[in-house]
Amino acid sequence: MKQSSSRPISPVGLAGATGPLLLLALQTGLRVSELINLTCGDIALGTGANVRCMGKGRKERSTPLRKDSVKALRTWLDERDCADAEPLFVSKPRLRLSRDAVERIVRKHVALASDICPTVKGPSALRLMCCVTARQCSYSKTASTVR
Repeated sequence: MKQSSSRPISPVGLAGATGPLLLLALQTGLRVSELINLTCGDIALGTGANVRCMGKGRKERSTPLRKDSVKALRTWLDERDCADAEPLFVSKPRLRLSRDAVERIVRKHVALASDICPTVKGPSALRLMCCVTARQCSYSKTASTVR
C-alpha cells in the first residue's frame, strides 16, 4: 500500500519494533551493528532522553532523542518489559536481531517510502540520510555524533 507523497510516512504507527527501530536509525544515524547491539538499558527516556552505544573503535557515545522517538521507544519498552541487559530489538524467539533481519525490515519499508525518498536503498542509506538531514536542519550536535 503506497501513501501519497503529500503525506509523509511516519514509522511511529508501524507494528512492534519496526517503528522504533526505523525512527532510531533515521534520527540517530546509528550503524546497523550499533542498533542490533543496543540493550534495553542503553535507552534513557527521562529528562535529556538519549541512547548510549558503543561505537566504532569501542568509543561510547550518547545521542539525544526527539520526542517522537521517545514516545515510540517508551511504548516499545513497555511492550517488551525487558531487563536492562536484554537486547532492545529481538526476533520472534527473543534473540538479538541479525544484520540480515534489519536489512529485510528496511527493504520491506523502502517500497512504501520510495515516492517520497527514492535514495533509501538499505540500512546504510538511513545513516547517510540522518547526516544530511542533521546538516540541513543545523543540528550540529547530532551531526557531529554521526561519524
